[in-house]
Amino acid sequence: MNQALGNLIGAGKPFSVKEARDNGVSYALLSQYCQSGRLSRLCRGVYAPLETTINSMPEITTLLSKGTDFVVCLLSALRLHDFTTQTPHELWVAVRIGHKLPKLPDSPAPICLQMSDEAYEYGIVHIEREGLRIPVYSAAKTVADAFKFRNKYGLDVALEALREGHRLKKFTVDELEEAAKICRVDNVMRPYMEMMLI
Repeated sequence: MNQALGNLIGAGKPFSVKEARDNGVSYALLSQYCQSGRLSRLCRGVYAPLETTINSMPEITTLLSKGTDFVVCLLSALRLHDFTTQTPHELWVAVRIGHKLPKLPDSPAPICLQMSDEAYEYGIVHIEREGLRIPVYSAAKTVADAFKFRNKYGLDVALEALREGHRLKKFTVDELEEAAKICRVDNVMRPYMEMMLI
């Protein structure tokens, strides 16, 4: 077995063509290993050892394997933070304005929101789940985003996120106020915050 490819397979997780190439593994060798049944092609540009357990977040796994710049947001972020009754069927992610996600041919297309640099960069945390280190917005930023995009996705989602996040102590009032300012929804959120939080 090729030593470099053996190391990638031995890591027991998906890897990209770029990672393989950076380790001196050719596309022809990847193809040969797939044909011989020693390697699995998850989607274009992403491979995994055959014994890899596919987790419940294949889209996130693929985006991370491709080195994509993205942050999990809104309904998917609420789910990762465990304070919503919503069960999104699609993955919700944010990217910078002008950026796009790579195509995921074997998975449903994520719902992609474009954000300004300031809004995109604010409040990113990482959650460890199923062996993945997932970039996701903080609980406070996620609530502010829910209010920001309320006309598209419903005020009820934002209100539930505010109520449950506060009940579960997922954020402080100060964190929420700062996130609301960054998302430019402080005036919108203030009456609801005063009713629920103060």
